Amino acid sequence: MRKFLIWSIKGVSFLLLLIVFVVIARIGYLAYLERSIQPKILSNKEEVINVMYVNWACDCANFIDVSLLQEGKDIDENDCIFIEPNADELTINSDTLYHKQFDYYLRLKGQYYIDEGVPSSYERKIVEPLMAPNKAKVFRYTAYEFIKKEKI
Repeated sequence: MRKFLIWSIKGVSFLLLLIVFVVIARIGYLAYLERSIQPKILSNKEEVINVMYVNWACDCANFIDVSLLQEGKDIDENDCIFIEPNADELTINSDTLYHKQFDYYLRLKGQYYIDEGVPSSYERKIVEPLMAPNKAKVFRYTAYEFIKKEKI
């Protein structure tokens, strides 16, 4: 009888741990799905913005509108945006971007999405399946050029 009782307690404990694990995994997966949603609705307002690449050490929005850069103001993660090419041939080579980030801004022509999200074109730095970047504003560009920082 004692053995049965001990095995019953172990079985119930295991079952409770399994249920807790499944619930936590489900909550984590739902949070991942929420953060992975791609934006869908464009603003229909054509804009030209100048952005600077921010080399964060995380999977997060990594461009900031130059108009937000003010002396004495810290860059906040919430100020940053994702950028997304309108077509594959407009994709900016990451090596080029990396080497030009110190001397050039990026001038983009395009539209913001109304809703926040993570564009499918975003290249993740961390390969952790359930660690998606947080949603942010996304600018979908139709043209770009590198502009020397002194010219702005």
